[in-house]
Amino acid sequence: MSRLTFTNCRHIGMDNYKTLAPVFQEQMTISSALGFGTENPSADDFMDQSTDGDPDAYVELWDVVETANPDKVLYDAWIYLVDTANVFHHGTANDTGVGMIQFGFVDINTNEETELALDMQEAFENIERS
Repeated sequence: MSRLTFTNCRHIGMDNYKTLAPVFQEQMTISSALGFGTENPSADDFMDQSTDGDPDAYVELWDVVETANPDKVLYDAWIYLVDTANVFHHGTANDTGVGMIQFGFVDINTNEETELALDMQEAFENIERS
């Protein structure tokens, strides 16, 4: 059984991203810099880059919980462009250093499969989509 579980998926699109809490706006700005190397990162840029300007496209914002304690959210995971993700400590702009590149979670600084990266990968592979 996976130690972590992805839950509470929210589809974030051009029509609703500006209504998100400030911490999520900050996570989007950081994701813009991490994912796209943007010179002047912003939530607007993250959405433009992640959706290729398609007004019907969206990114996914997931809560990641410990499977044994599903009421406590540990991480906020942004999945975008289908195969890319950034992971933050829940409710903060503190990047965990783990992200998904081409469907594989790794430490984004060392490209190694750390314990958190392996746990995130297993949880990602077991996502239940409705």
